[in-house]
Amino acid sequence: GKAVELKKVLDFAVHPPNVLVETFFDQVGQMEKKTPRSETRSVAMRENPFPVKVIEPGLQLDIEESQTSNKEDYDRILQNVAGFEPSHMPEPGDVRTSQENFRKFNCRLRAEMALAMWYQVVQQSLPDPKRLARAILADDSRTTLNKNFSHSKFSDYHLAQLAAALPSNLRHLQLSFWCGQIGTPGIRALSKSLSQLKHLETLMLDCQMCSQIGQTGVDALGLCLPATITVLRLNFHAANLRNINGLAKGISNLKNLRALSIDVGGIENMDHRQVGTLAESFPPRLMNLHLGLRGCPYFTSSGVQLLVLSLPAEMSMLSLNFSVCDQINNDAVRWLAFKMPCLLKVLWIDLSDCVQVDDTSAILLLQRLPPTLKGVKIKLTGTRVSQPIQRAGRKLETIRRLLESQERKPGLLGLRQKSPMRSAGTTNTIDMAEFKFASSTYASQTHFAQPMEQYRAAASACAKPCAGSSIRFLLSVTQRSQGSENAKNSKGLLAMSKADSVTNTSNRRCKTAPAAWKKDSVKRCATCF
Repeated sequence: GKAVELKKVLDFAVHPPNVLVETFFDQVGQMEKKTPRSETRSVAMRENPFPVKVIEPGLQLDIEESQTSNKEDYDRILQNVAGFEPSHMPEPGDVRTSQENFRKFNCRLRAEMALAMWYQVVQQSLPDPKRLARAILADDSRTTLNKNFSHSKFSDYHLAQLAAALPSNLRHLQLSFWCGQIGTPGIRALSKSLSQLKHLETLMLDCQMCSQIGQTGVDALGLCLPATITVLRLNFHAANLRNINGLAKGISNLKNLRALSIDVGGIENMDHRQVGTLAESFPPRLMNLHLGLRGCPYFTSSGVQLLVLSLPAEMSMLSLNFSVCDQINNDAVRWLAFKMPCLLKVLWIDLSDCVQVDDTSAILLLQRLPPTLKGVKIKLTGTRVSQPIQRAGRKLETIRRLLESQERKPGLLGLRQKSPMRSAGTTNTIDMAEFKFASSTYASQTHFAQPMEQYRAAASACAKPCAGSSIRFLLSVTQRSQGSENAKNSKGLLAMSKADSVTNTSNRRCKTAPAAWKKDSVKRCATCF
């Protein structure tokens, strides 16, 4: 009565039953956001004291033999299960139809009971899981099966029993293990059953941290993938694999594949050749791709090159995890910047702890993002990229603001910009701030008020340059931008300035520069430029 009055959920899994002010599943949802895969562990810990024997009679449940407190309710329930309206009048052929519907309903109800019991049967090491498998197999109208066995004692034996119980009309299969007892025999048994599913469209297998899975198991899975699959998600993080050639061969046969997620991180043998083989197997109509290579020590920038060159042009979603890959450098980021599909709508790239990545390639990647993007997240923590760029890469809005501010203030990012004369080889790379001359005479606006033609005429008339070093520098820059003929004159002025500085070394040596510079009169600090 209290639960009805408060309009809250009544929890029967505990003794005595309690009213949940905040439902358990709300709490689980909050935990799942903070810690992925914590939902299964939380539910298992809560359901562990619940007696499994209470659910066992549900494996023989028959809707026609059930009882209700009101006879009218019983008739109404049976008529609804049979598929008839409450106002339907019985006809001669209704008995056969209703019996078939009753059979399907009973099979579905027993299969749901078997799936609810399976986790606790494994945890409590109860005998005879074949009864559960038979109940699931009898549900021939089932098209979806989703079960999570993470953090359990689920072994190859249980996986073989579950694989044998997969209904033939199954279209969507999602299994998560996350345990260390699944190995090659279990994956091979599952692969054999998958080859019999002629209508399978979605396959999701999460075998993360299943280190006993070997090469033959993954090869068997790749060769037995049904050709009708459109969504494929496989997670073999930290598996004991030598290569993924068999898996790549199986993916190449999936002509209708639209979404692909492969996680092979933590595998030492994963290098650019393995990734190149996988990239060549991408079907041309692939729309969504997630590739996880976290912690692969031999994966290099060459693998990124092979990957981006094989991406379909019409791809709309791309997710790449290259975190903790020590061999990834600026070349890999440049390949991503220049060869990224132009129709992307969602982009997620993780370059965390790639210590060879710096600002030069990161800002290039941000500048060359496709204009069709609706969401972007680029993780650059643990790299040599500056903090403003790292923070900007988290969202598309912050990236746009950063690029706009860079256009207004080119030096905002703190990057060392090249001098305009670097290509001519006449000066070293210095900060742009060094061009703000400290001398009050040269820095004043009145000093530069006269037209530049007067300085050029005076310079050509005199044997020696009649302007200071700052004026000669500005003359050289302006003449270099006008053409090759003016550039030659500017080089002549610079040569004359250098000769003049050599002849007057005693008067023009910098007194504030380091001692190593005093031997060479040409090198001066910003104040004495």
